[in-house]
Amino acid sequence: MKTSGDKIIRIHKAREYRAVVSNKLIQDALLPQLTSLEYRVFLYILSLVKPPKDASDIQAVEYNFNIGELCDVLGLCSASGKNYNSIRKAAKNLRDKSFWLDKGNENYVTVSILAKVWASRASGNIRVKFDEDITPYILNLIENTTRITLIYTLRMSSSYSFGLYLLCRSYAGIYNFSIDYASLRKKLGCSTKYPYFCDFEKRVLNPAMNDINTYSDIIITCSAHRDGYSVSSLNFSIKEKKSLEKYQTAAANSTALDVHLDLHNA
Repeated sequence: MKTSGDKIIRIHKAREYRAVVSNKLIQDALLPQLTSLEYRVFLYILSLVKPPKDASDIQAVEYNFNIGELCDVLGLCSASGKNYNSIRKAAKNLRDKSFWLDKGNENYVTVSILAKVWASRASGNIRVKFDEDITPYILNLIENTTRITLIYTLRMSSSYSFGLYLLCRSYAGIYNFSIDYASLRKKLGCSTKYPYFCDFEKRVLNPAMNDINTYSDIIITCSAHRDGYSVSSLNFSIKEKKSLEKYQTAAANSTALDVHLDLHNA
C-alpha cells in the first residue's frame, strides 16, 4: 500500500514549519558541535515550539514527537531500526552535550540544549524538555530572532553547513558581516582541524557554501581578509533568493526527501 495522500500532505506541511531562535544564541554563544542529524532533530524540535502565554510558562514546556513521523519529514526510511536508534541517540546527545552560556556581567553557566529526554520503545514516541536557561532564547521572549524554514536545511550534508547557515541566516537582514577567522573555526567545531586556510576552504568552507546555495533560501559569497600571508577574517555577503527560486528549491528538496515514502509503504 502506498503512502496516503493525507499523510504526504502532513509530511510536506511539517517540512514547512519554522524554527525560531534568538540571534544572540547563534552569534554570541558557542553552541556544542552537533552532527548533521543532531542539527536536524534540534531544528525539528524548535519548529514545534509555540510561544507561551506569559514568562511564567517557560519552566515546564515539553514537546512530543514520533520517531517514525520524524523519519518521514527528514527523508529517512521509517522502517529502519537503525534510523530509530540514530534519532534516539541524537536526542540524547542534545541532552548530553553542554556549552557555556553568557549570563551577562562576566557570568557564565553550563547548559545543554535539552534538559530531559523521555523515550517509549513501544510507541516510538519521544518527549523532550528544553534546558530552562535557554528557553528564553527559543520562546520569542528575547528580541532579534532567526527564523529557519525546515525544508531549506534538510538536505544539507554536514554539520559545517548547518553551523554556517544558522550564522548567515542570523545576519540575513544585514546582508553582510565579517567574522574573525579563528572565531568562525571555533564556532564550526574545527579549531584543531585543517590548520591551513587552503584545507579549511576546501574541506569546510566551500562544501558548506555549496550546500547553502543549493538547498537553502539564501545565496552567500565569501571573501578572505589577510594580514600579510595569514587570513585574519572572512566577510560574508548574503542575498535572499527570489520567491520563485525559493519555491523551486523547496520543491526540489521535498521531491528528493520523498524517495522513502513509497519504498517503506510498498
